[in-house]
Amino acid sequence: MLLAATFVAMPLLAAPAAGKFSDKFGCKKSVIFGELVCTLFGILAHFSSNVGILICTLGFGCGSGSQKWKKRGGLPRET
Repeated sequence: MLLAATFVAMPLLAAPAAGKFSDKFGCKKSVIFGELVCTLFGILAHFSSNVGILICTLGFGCGSGSQKWKKRGGLPRET
């Protein structure tokens, strides 16, 4: 239960940092970074030996990476 709650809460907590990252580096780089973070922590979660490490890797790591570190601004604007 704690693992699921952490995994769901981390994208919300990482949103301010993800927005700053996306503004600075662009959407494409921020999505690639988020996917790499999620993949790395997903692989590390496979080797976890107890629940505490699983919460740290899968909950915090994949939860933050699943934010995708991109802007979520709705519909694109015409320029």
